[in-house]
Amino acid sequence: MPDIETYIEKRQHSGSVYICFDLVERGDATFVTTNARDKNFNELMTSANKIANWTNDILSLKKEIDNGEIHNLIISVQKENDCTIEEALLNVKELTVLEIKKYSELKNKLYADNEPFNSKIIKYVSRVENAVRANYEWSLTTKRF
Repeated sequence: MPDIETYIEKRQHSGSVYICFDLVERGDATFVTTNARDKNFNELMTSANKIANWTNDILSLKKEIDNGEIHNLIISVQKENDCTIEEALLNVKELTVLEIKKYSELKNKLYADNEPFNSKIIKYVSRVENAVRANYEWSLTTKRF
């Protein structure tokens, strides 16, 4: 059972979120240049990844408990904090809300620092947000969970 910090780090690369972000770029032919992928841009993509993954962990929790799976942030929080699953779920929901606020701040900073203006960055970020939202909506309707 990974601790929270390890889980969060490993979770960034255990799902398909970054692959989805790459497909957004390729599918829309909106390529963000390497020099535009600065610290702010990379932090924004990491934040979007966390939001997508943690939302998935929240929505898939019941299925994963029923199947005896332990690769879920809520289960890591429960084990590390020695709390109930309900308390861990509330904790992860709060972490997700904080991450959404952080994402908004990072996006505002990225847009403010977007000089000279690069419309590809704004278009790409918008498409990434659509992908995160689409994953959430799919998760609500799929029979997978």
